[in-house]
Amino acid sequence: MKKLSLVIGLFVLIAVNSGAFAQGIQQTKGTFEDKFRQLDEVLPTPNVYRNAAGQPGHQYWQQEVDYDIEVSLDEATQRLDGSETINYQNNSPDTLNYLWLQLDQNRFRDDSMAEMSSTFRGSSPDEDSPARLSMGQLRRLQYMEDVDHGYEINAVTDGSGNALAHTIVGTLMRIDLARPLRSGQDVEFKIDYAYHIISGEILSPRGGYQHFPDENEADNGNYLFALTQWFPRLVAYTDYEGWTNKEFLGSGEFTLEFGDYEVAMTVPSDHIVAATGELQNANQVLTREQRDRNRRGTNAPRRGERIMRSVDIDVGGTFTDMVLTFDDTRVIAKAPTTPYDLSVCFLNVLEDGADQLDRDLEDLLPEIEVVRYSTTVAMNR
Repeated sequence: MKKLSLVIGLFVLIAVNSGAFAQGIQQTKGTFEDKFRQLDEVLPTPNVYRNAAGQPGHQYWQQEVDYDIEVSLDEATQRLDGSETINYQNNSPDTLNYLWLQLDQNRFRDDSMAEMSSTFRGSSPDEDSPARLSMGQLRRLQYMEDVDHGYEINAVTDGSGNALAHTIVGTLMRIDLARPLRSGQDVEFKIDYAYHIISGEILSPRGGYQHFPDENEADNGNYLFALTQWFPRLVAYTDYEGWTNKEFLGSGEFTLEFGDYEVAMTVPSDHIVAATGELQNANQVLTREQRDRNRRGTNAPRRGERIMRSVDIDVGGTFTDMVLTFDDTRVIAKAPTTPYDLSVCFLNVLEDGADQLDRDLEDLLPEIEVVRYSTTVAMNR
């Protein structure tokens, strides 16, 4: 019995001590917590990659990932088919035997962690009454049942066309390399994929499609596609965390590696594509009037030149940002992105900007000379 007591006492002592070490020096007394305590024991220790000032150290490194992507949009089925060739440059001092990629669209699979961990949002007046479903909630349940969501990974091959072993875990995919990727080396591989684009009207995701019915048209309306997280992309690999391979639950942002992108999009002929980047084939995809507009926007005065009246709008997955330059005044506005109807977030940021200028929006709009707009969107004219 004495020996047993000694073991238990030792275990308690270790548990208490380990808890104390885990919290570090608190510089407190009783219930008092010093809000002005020194942070030396909390901040990470400087190293060759990051110095004490938080700047890159003399041996700082960052991976580089280049993408060559070809995608086609099928409006009738609201489906995107793509193929991407990825070149991964290992600038870290480590040897990598596998790579992790993000498959954000898998968040909408019915067996995803996001779906399986979500709680029932039905409501009832009291605990004795049966739960109730709104029409919107019922519509969502039916939509998730009727449509298969998430990525279809049709092939993963190396530069020679040989299949690469890969494992999909939720919103992540691990690719096992044919040979170790040493520091300073690069590897090229290809992924063929497809997925059904999410309905923005039903699920209100970061990106999706919206249908605009028109009884006067034979095809009964048009579609607008706001595409986000639309291709498998590399998880960041860092000196402080290794692979940042965390499950995507629908909220939060991810760190991505820098690199070059070459993208070819094939869409129906009556669509206009708006995206960041430099258009390579304007003569093939734009009318003369559209090319003239694009040229005027490209050659618009920059900072330091003539002050103009312009609006710059960027539609992100979560927020829509706007910079309104009006003579010698510049105002900034932000509003939640509304993928079910982008005109709503446009008007919200414009009205905010007009209010900051103490102007009426209807009077202000005709005086704007240049509008610059960026996102990854395909939509009907």
